[in-house]
Amino acid sequence: MKVLKIALLGGALMMSGSALAADPAATIVVPQGMFDWSGFYAGAEVGGTRVQATNLPGTVTFDGLLVDVLMGYNAVNDQLLYGIEADVGYSTAKYSGSCANANWTCKGYVDFQGTLRGRLGWVADNVLIYATGGLAVANIGGSTTSGPAIVPPNTTYPDSKLGFGYTVGGGVELALSDTLSGRVQYQYTNYGSVDLAFDIPYNDIAVDTHSVKLGILAHFN
Repeated sequence: MKVLKIALLGGALMMSGSALAADPAATIVVPQGMFDWSGFYAGAEVGGTRVQATNLPGTVTFDGLLVDVLMGYNAVNDQLLYGIEADVGYSTAKYSGSCANANWTCKGYVDFQGTLRGRLGWVADNVLIYATGGLAVANIGGSTTSGPAIVPPNTTYPDSKLGFGYTVGGGVELALSDTLSGRVQYQYTNYGSVDLAFDIPYNDIAVDTHSVKLGILAHFN
């Protein structure tokens, strides 16, 4: 009888092992409440941006709405996350005011922009805290318009150039479901300087921004 019990027990163990081998998914146990941060993701963000431009010849500051779309990839090693992310966006930030010569009106803007960044973060179940930094580009432009006392009057001289620089920042991301996450992110971006030709040359216009954005992301892992 003992021999029979041992044989039955051994057969049951062999059948269990065969079933697990036939179904690899059965060997993977995902802890409840644990979000999988690895893999590809895409999403959209909306927020605000503050632009500072110097050498106009003075310094001006102006604000606007910022929206963008993004995609990226994460790899996770234990609680360490590292990855890459790219975004393209549009800002409504615009300036309008008197030039150094009050007979002229000066306008400025930073509209289309994008970044390519690395990310390094720390994962704690459903929460990700991260730092980010990389390359940045934006379309920087403006115009000067002559007043009634200038000949010719009411004439506009526009120009725009691409500004290249860097961006750094960080954020906090929270899992909202098995495939969705939400985040808040701050970025400082320096676009270097550009030379713009309006009615006269405006050289070395330095532009930087401070932005805060809220985002929603879909994960494809």
